[in-house]
Amino acid sequence: MAEQQTPGSSGDGKPQGGHGAELTRLGGIVLGLALIIGAANDEAVKLSNQVVPELPVSGVLAVRVLVGLVGLLLLLWGLIGLLGPSVSQGVRWLTSWRRRRRRPKPPAPEVGLPPDRNPLFLGREGKLELLQRRLAAERRVDLSGLGGVGKSQLAIEHVHRHRHDYPDGVFWLRGETAAGLSAEFAALAWLPQLRLDEREAPEQERVIEAVTAWLQAHSRWLLVVDNLDPAALPTLDRLLARGLGGQVLVTSRVPVWDPPPLAVEPLARGEAIALLKQRTGQADEAAASAVVEILGGLPLALVQAAGYVTTSGRDLCEYAEPLRTRLGDVMREGRPADYPLTVAATWQLSFECIEREQPAAATLLRLCAFLAPDDIPVSLLRAGAGVLPRTLRRAASDEVRLDRAIGELRRYALVDRQGDSMSVHRLVQAVVRDSLGRDMRERCQGAAVRLLRATYPGQVDDPRRWPVCARLLPHVQLAVAEVGEQMVEPRASSWLLGRVATYLQHRGEFGSARPLYERALEIRERVLGPDHPHTATSLNSLASLLQAQGELAAARPLLERAVEIHERVLGPDHPNTAACLNNLAFLLQAQGELAAARPLLERAVEIHERVLGPDHPSTATSLSNLAFLLQAQGELAAARPLVERAVEIHERVLGPDHPDAAATRSLLAQILP
Repeated sequence: MAEQQTPGSSGDGKPQGGHGAELTRLGGIVLGLALIIGAANDEAVKLSNQVVPELPVSGVLAVRVLVGLVGLLLLLWGLIGLLGPSVSQGVRWLTSWRRRRRRPKPPAPEVGLPPDRNPLFLGREGKLELLQRRLAAERRVDLSGLGGVGKSQLAIEHVHRHRHDYPDGVFWLRGETAAGLSAEFAALAWLPQLRLDEREAPEQERVIEAVTAWLQAHSRWLLVVDNLDPAALPTLDRLLARGLGGQVLVTSRVPVWDPPPLAVEPLARGEAIALLKQRTGQADEAAASAVVEILGGLPLALVQAAGYVTTSGRDLCEYAEPLRTRLGDVMREGRPADYPLTVAATWQLSFECIEREQPAAATLLRLCAFLAPDDIPVSLLRAGAGVLPRTLRRAASDEVRLDRAIGELRRYALVDRQGDSMSVHRLVQAVVRDSLGRDMRERCQGAAVRLLRATYPGQVDDPRRWPVCARLLPHVQLAVAEVGEQMVEPRASSWLLGRVATYLQHRGEFGSARPLYERALEIRERVLGPDHPHTATSLNSLASLLQAQGELAAARPLLERAVEIHERVLGPDHPNTAACLNNLAFLLQAQGELAAARPLLERAVEIHERVLGPDHPSTATSLSNLAFLLQAQGELAAARPLVERAVEIHERVLGPDHPDAAATRSLLAQILP
């Protein structure tokens, strides 16, 4: 019996209507195109005029538009019929592809795992024991300290020493950014210890919740967050907000939690020398000690120095000299292979944070870079607030604001403070100076010199001022050493050089005073000119020192030139002229020219009495000098009333303990029979 065919089917059972539908759709496309083309063709206008001769132009246009729309509809109807199934398949494929793209990919194999152990780790035994005890007792500990001080290395060593204490796992996250910290926390879901089902969930928060739940369900794990940036701390607090049972160790440049952080300090001197010798393979103890003295036991700096020495093939003893003179330049070289940044790059991150958060603290750090590294008086900043840069002036004028600025620098371990004394690592100073452009460098140098000019004692011959002079001495020496060559604040700089030199001369340190006097004179001659009264003052001061050193022949032309400048510029009756006459007469007397010296001294007494008054200390000094000359000439009777009067003035005006009063009493004792 033949098989019966159903309508619309072929003999093999395939539908026949599909081909007919396709032909219909194709016919619609052809007709639609024809109508569109016809409506756009001018021949349609002629045809419409033949059919309806009186049809207005607007009517013709309406017919053309209507025909075009019908053609467009037919074209779309045909295209949709032919292409619809293909478009649907494309949409389904695109949706599937987007879903695949949203599914998280497995993280890199090292994400979440601690770094390899450093086989060259050295020292820190006491700190490691303290870290272990505090983690056991407090569960959360943050290691804080200056960038490059070795916080991460300490954490790595603890992890590898005590891995057996954490059977549930040791997890290592990077805390430089909030987004990166969240992503790495979620990536823990892929680790073998967790292998959570939610790891492929497209929503990161869902994965984070699953990781948090796992950490809550387990307690014998350690989570290390390395190099936590302060901006990422709220994210870390959110991730750990549910009271997780394991232990958490954070390394950061700033303190993170209470109780106080476990501060990581530079290596002890012996450990630092051992590290440098180990890394360089050189046994020169003295050379290693010299390098450590400059770098201050900072591990990253020592490793960087060792890298430079090893790469360049230099000996440690050769390396120490450029390190002293070009510290900032040298420390840009020799980046360690096991650390991604140099010292300078590491600290630059801290500098940028401080600049954003506390501009006054950033200005203070730049100012400190041009002072001596140790014992920077906080009182100095308050006393000289009026000459400081505007961003720091307001803070220095207010004790609370100044404490806040210093506290910000302490938070990043860039400075230390003990009472009225601040200190800053000399390598920090070098990196700060090296990071400044020329204009900013000159502004900071100038601010340091102006601050010292405003606060350094003027009466350096008064022993009561000597403790302040001694404390500010290293700061002046460093500030003017930076400024003098650049000619920044030359007037203030030359004044400071002269004051410090005079202080040293009074303390009997002639060798230290002389180059300061000479430099002050050189600056004034170059900036003020050879005939300026301040130049004459420097000539007079240098001559006084040369005379004290017994170099009378070298001192005489300087004093004669000083007298000539003062007489011509200030006038013959000016007190400064009288002071120069005194000094020149004293030198002539030392050279045995008593007759030539006497009229100069008599003229000096007369000027001082008339201009300054009969009871002025300078008048007393002139009287003493004249009395000393009269004694040398054998005129004791004439000398005695002069020196008695000088003693009385000095004791009454300066006090009986003043050096000048003691000197005049000694002279009086020589004159008395």
